[in-house]
Amino acid sequence: GALFVGTNPDTSFPIEQGQAPGNGAFVTAIQVTTKVKPIIIGKPEPLLFKLASERLEVASDEILAVGDRLETDILGAQRAGMATALLLSGVTSPTDAAASEIKPDWILDDLPALTHALEGA
Repeated sequence: GALFVGTNPDTSFPIEQGQAPGNGAFVTAIQVTTKVKPIIIGKPEPLLFKLASERLEVASDEILAVGDRLETDILGAQRAGMATALLLSGVTSPTDAAASEIKPDWILDDLPALTHALEGA
């Protein structure tokens, strides 16, 4: 059998009309069909975040990673030692954020709110 590699487990992603199937939906379908567990190389694993840090030549602890999904975007960045900002304009709701064990450094409504917060920092 071939090596089964997945980029991330996100089952959906937001689009204008609602939600669309994400990479994780297809990874899960293949996993169920083949009974083979994938190796996930993207979020929430820290490898891609660390590679970005190296390529940018900026220390991980000097980077603010911004995302809309706690379980992949925020967790992956935290595992790589980055500060995090969760935007509530995508997948995660305020209720989800409050209930989660994953706690970002900042929780903001959207990109304009992030821009405003950074301008004031």
